[in-house]
Amino acid sequence: MKPIILFDIDLTLYDSLHFRQLYPPLMAQALGISLDELRETQTGYLNTLEKSTDFLPEEYLQHIAETHSFPYQKLHDIYYDPGLFKASLYPDTVPALTRLKPDFNLGIFSEGYRNFQITKLKYSGIYDFFDPEYIFIHRRKTDPETLSSLPDNSLIIDDNPVIISLLLINLPIKPIWINRKNNLKNPDIITISSLNDIFNILKSNTELC
Repeated sequence: MKPIILFDIDLTLYDSLHFRQLYPPLMAQALGISLDELRETQTGYLNTLEKSTDFLPEEYLQHIAETHSFPYQKLHDIYYDPGLFKASLYPDTVPALTRLKPDFNLGIFSEGYRNFQITKLKYSGIYDFFDPEYIFIHRRKTDPETLSSLPDNSLIIDDNPVIISLLLINLPIKPIWINRKNNLKNPDIITISSLNDIFNILKSNTELC
């Protein structure tokens, strides 16, 4: 059996921050309002969320549509443009997945609404890299039942150091922290700044695979 690598989605494979810069100008133009007005409406919805992973596009778009008396479907079409999702992949994502797929079973370990997370994978064009058996998407990824469902000895790549530390302490999992924000490294955790770095890590740490 091939070794398993599980990836977080946001800020690991997919630049959700970049996506949030792409669609607002298009949406504001359609609404006939300024970006500042749109941001104010967005904030009204975001302030209702307990966590950022509670974000549900349909509720968000409905909030904007009702606030500005605008057709919901037009906002939906703007937001769910596959071109915006593809443009939000990190440049190293597809090349790294392409190189890894022959030798590893690739999967997902992500938090949020499953349908929306799967949509990100499909619309960005990377869904077929992953084995459906190893797609773990839960509302709360640190719940005990979620963690217990992960395959032992999986290699997990995640941008959240808190998640990485939890995995390192509690499970027979091999976590890697991907820090795309800055040059900070954790001496106790394998740290990479790009998915391209994973190949050197695998060569120098044969126990990972």
